[in-house]
Amino acid sequence: MKTGAVKALKISLAVFAAVVLLAAAASYVYYRDIKKTFIQQVSGRLSSFTGHQVAIGDISIGLSGSISIDDIRMKNPEGFPEGDLVSVQRVYLHIKYRELLHGRFHFDEVAVHSPRLSLTKNSEGKFNISDRIMRLFSGKPGTDYQVNEVRIIKGRIDLNNDGMLRQENISAVLQNLSSNPETKTIIQIKTEFSGGNPVTINGWAYLKDKPRRFNIAVSAEDFQLSAFRSMAEKYRIDTEKAEMDIGLQAEGDDAKGVRVSGKI
Repeated sequence: MKTGAVKALKISLAVFAAVVLLAAAASYVYYRDIKKTFIQQVSGRLSSFTGHQVAIGDISIGLSGSISIDDIRMKNPEGFPEGDLVSVQRVYLHIKYRELLHGRFHFDEVAVHSPRLSLTKNSEGKFNISDRIMRLFSGKPGTDYQVNEVRIIKGRIDLNNDGMLRQENISAVLQNLSSNPETKTIIQIKTEFSGGNPVTINGWAYLKDKPRRFNIAVSAEDFQLSAFRSMAEKYRIDTEKAEMDIGLQAEGDDAKGVRVSGKI
């Protein structure tokens, strides 16, 4: 090959490489801008839906049905101190896209990493939960859904920042959640209550039946009472030397009533 041809080929390759790099850079910037706009739109829709200001750090969507949503924060409503009602490190979902064509949300898996719920009461005795969310809980959802498994990993619940009522290291598995009646949901929860006391909850529930039926067992071994020191002092109980084994069983429905048995 002649020298001139070789030189022309090198120049052509260099120009081609530069064009590819520029196109890649422009595509990345364009994708980043679109993604930013999409996250803002999702955050805005969630804010309007819940009545709380919602912020999302990042969203990743895979072609196989995987969706990851990172750094979710739901702020306290007006009338409460600045802070988060809910914060979540990551939510991972695996959705069946084909079911969406039939207007049905079907998830194989939903994993919630490091969720934190911080409930606070104001001077009027009202919790930091918007009226819109309260109506959602009390209303009848019209969405058709099926979730094979929900996992909560290292969760935490605070009530008025009271250590006696705090639950930490919550690990939960809910199997077979559905909008259809006659669906038996399996419940398995492990948590640490009041300063590290391990508590286990197992059972099942028919959440969409009328009446709602359930059977729940709660157990706690070597439950330390040191967190209840202020309550026990007036009864002259030395909480540093007191502990309990607790076992409770509750079954029934919300029409005929609940039968509770247990031992302490």
